Amino acid sequence: MQIGLNYVKDRYAAASGFNGAPVDPKIGLEVVVLCCAIKPLCAWNAEDCATTSRERCGGQGYLSVNRFGELIGFAHAGMTAEGDNRVLMQKVAKELLGMLLWPATQARLAAAETATAALAAGNLAAVHSTPGGDAAAAGKLAQMQLGPTGRAVAAGGVAGSVDRTTGSSVGVSVGVLGGVSESLSDAAQAGTLNLEVLRQLLQLREARLLRRLSQVMRGAAAAGSFFDAWMKQQSDMVQATANAYAEREVLEACVRQLQSPSLPPGVKELLVPLVTLYTAAAVERDLAWYLSQELLPPKVGRLVPGYVRHLVDVIGPNALQLVNAFGIPEHLVAAPIAANWEQYNTYDNQGELVDKTAPFRAPAGL
Repeated sequence: MQIGLNYVKDRYAAASGFNGAPVDPKIGLEVVVLCCAIKPLCAWNAEDCATTSRERCGGQGYLSVNRFGELIGFAHAGMTAEGDNRVLMQKVAKELLGMLLWPATQARLAAAETATAALAAGNLAAVHSTPGGDAAAAGKLAQMQLGPTGRAVAAGGVAGSVDRTTGSSVGVSVGVLGGVSESLSDAAQAGTLNLEVLRQLLQLREARLLRRLSQVMRGAAAAGSFFDAWMKQQSDMVQATANAYAEREVLEACVRQLQSPSLPPGVKELLVPLVTLYTAAAVERDLAWYLSQELLPPKVGRLVPGYVRHLVDVIGPNALQLVNAFGIPEHLVAAPIAANWEQYNTYDNQGELVDKTAPFRAPAGL
């Protein structure tokens, strides 16, 4: 999400006109749409992270001293202040309908459709070779698979996990339905799930929803009921279309970072599973839509939930390293649960910082 936000900031700075250079009206409008799209995603993500973290911390999460209440309240303020998220998403969808007439937009949506036949047939291996897109870039993404430690490996690597008791590589079950377990290697006919396949799915969802919304709203306008259709009858489709655009833009920003030659190799290895998880989780949330639209066959749909769990499993060992990468100074970590919480619980703290002189530094190695 931060990569997407940084991308929007860069686009805004370049199109701000502060340097006196003229701004192309189309670029200016696109930047406005990006700003309206990224703010809701960031605010919703902040609320989701704060709420999930609070739940994972049990009773400690209730204590005001651990500051989850502040984070949740701040997230809800972000969801409403400076433009309610849902209203902003309405503006995104409205502007997208106008941008649908742009040749660049039409070309992007047409390129997304090139993967339809391969996806619907479950031929995932053929997705990255479909015409209409950047074949070289797609090929590189298809090669970004996950090895036994969750790091990126070249195409042909075996996706798996590590048995932490023996250190040996074991197969990863990525889908269970009706008692039948399928692994990535079992899905030979379907190919393998990878970042490029997931990317094509997000692109296709945006294309289908935007075209369908345009078709519905043209009919409503002809019938003289545009407002009622937009605000009442098709509100869910309006929101879904805007969200699909926003998620796809964030993903594309992440892909550009992964393909950047200036990105250190070690960073890329950590980012690949994170970006893949972001994309796979988005597909999982809308999996029913993909299946109902017959864009994915059930045999592939069954792989998605397990693939998400696999990604979480391989990211887990790097969790502390990823958190430390934010570079938050220790003196700003005022919540006991984020430091040495065991020491905090050695006396009757009454759920507060009653002994403000007690050190609560994080244990060594964290």
